[in-house]
Amino acid sequence: MDGLAAAAPAAAMPALQSAELTSEQLAFMNFQLMAAAGIPLQLDIHQLMGLAAQAQIGMPLPLQPFISPSVVEQTPVPQEEQKPKTTPRRRAAKGGRGKKPTTACEDEPGDGGQVCAQDAQQQETGGTAVPAVKTPKQKQPPRATTGKRSRKSKDDAVEGETAEEAAARKEAQREAEKEKKKRAARVRALKGVNVVGLAGRDENSASFTVCGSSSEYTVTLSDAGCSCSCPDHHFRRHDCKHIKVILAKLHIVEEPEKWAEAVTRVGVSVSGKLDAAEAAYLMEQLAEDE
Repeated sequence: MDGLAAAAPAAAMPALQSAELTSEQLAFMNFQLMAAAGIPLQLDIHQLMGLAAQAQIGMPLPLQPFISPSVVEQTPVPQEEQKPKTTPRRRAAKGGRGKKPTTACEDEPGDGGQVCAQDAQQQETGGTAVPAVKTPKQKQPPRATTGKRSRKSKDDAVEGETAEEAAARKEAQREAEKEKKKRAARVRALKGVNVVGLAGRDENSASFTVCGSSSEYTVTLSDAGCSCSCPDHHFRRHDCKHIKVILAKLHIVEEPEKWAEAVTRVGVSVSGKLDAAEAAYLMEQLAEDE
């Protein structure tokens, strides 16, 4: 209270010395003391003017109540409501709403960006937009194939031959290729035959033991011809694979009548399976037979 009394204006001092004061006068003096001390007031301007009129004191009344700076700092300032930022996930949840607007230039493929850039430049300069002429892209002709088939067809072409002759020639080539594959398959089958060796020899014949796929067989060479104890030769009466292997090892496939001379020369060393040279010789002889 000492600080409040010292800060009170000098005009309020005579009222403090009087013995009898009305409630209105006391209230007005309190108002002056609070205003001098910087205490915020809870009265509006109409209530203050009423108190001054009832107190009949000729002091000037403040037309605006005093507000403490601390109250001003504590008073919240209303702020604008911040909208949540639009994220790609929210944009997708809204079904594409809020997308960035696309222009016709962005949707047009090819030279659309260049055309719209020209239109924008003409609008900025105030000129009249002239529609740009789009040049259609030209397709390049397909490259000529240079594969194996095309090279082969060019190499095989014969100048001056008719279509029928070309077709017949190609058919003959296909048949020859098939026969070559068959001979190769037969030679591969013959490579599985194993010759044990010379079993016996006399003036009229020579016999060899051969291991087939299931058992051992005997191949006999004589002036009367070649024979084998296998079922294939017994029922079909032709040279079986066992006979062909023996003739290939003796190198007399085309001349089986020379068996005696061949057996005398290399008969003792005939054994084992066909080697590469013997297989090539046999394949060549089979091609000549056909």
